[in-house]
Amino acid sequence: DNALLTTSSCSPSRSSIMTGRYPHTIEPADELHLSISKENNVTVMTEPLRELGYYTEACGKWHLGDYVESHFDQVSEGGLGGVANWAETVRNRPMDQPFFFWLAASDPHRGYQKDRTPQLNDPAKLKLPPHFPDHPTTREDFADYANEVSRLDAAVGEVIAVLRNQDVLDDTFVLFMSDNGRPFPGAKTLLTDPGIKTPFIVHFPALVRPGQTTSSLVSAIDIAPTLSELAGQLYQPRSFQGKS
Repeated sequence: DNALLTTSSCSPSRSSIMTGRYPHTIEPADELHLSISKENNVTVMTEPLRELGYYTEACGKWHLGDYVESHFDQVSEGGLGGVANWAETVRNRPMDQPFFFWLAASDPHRGYQKDRTPQLNDPAKLKLPPHFPDHPTTREDFADYANEVSRLDAAVGEVIAVLRNQDVLDDTFVLFMSDNGRPFPGAKTLLTDPGIKTPFIVHFPALVRPGQTTSSLVSAIDIAPTLSELAGQLYQPRSFQGKS
């Protein structure tokens, strides 16, 4: 309930997650759509995993540049919404290696793909945030947003189903989160709670009980060192600023 990002727009936030570092320490990647480079001299989160024999693949939204791409075995397009190819990507993984997947959605993102998104949410039935005007235009906009969230939800469900069918779901650490707040006034691009707080949902029965919640403060820079420890790495890269 208290997970915070380090910044409030997409690619700087993802660069921060990827390196376990605050954005201002990896410039120019602290700016939108600029990339981490070799000159940053930082460890990418996949490095300690690959040392342990993990297969690593990213699928979907990227904007992280060639240097980070070189630290994955494979980087591929995610298809419609950034999510259409997720399940197939996980299904076709090498079966003789432990694995790490970075599955990144462009859903939900303006401009909404109204002609390519299932209309699952009735504008008239949505509960709007209280500080937004209850107007048909506002309701239509929130419905378009919710429809893309629904498409993302379905893609996550397909990935979970693949892991279950492969009989590895309960041995797989699954983390679902956002890289910035929703694209509405007072949220995305602003260092407000709606701009930098994120859902942080974990499935990993070995350590997390179903339905368990915590209000402990968690930063996005803590993810890289946590994954490194869970994978069995005996040391933490010195460039990580977060804590497991």
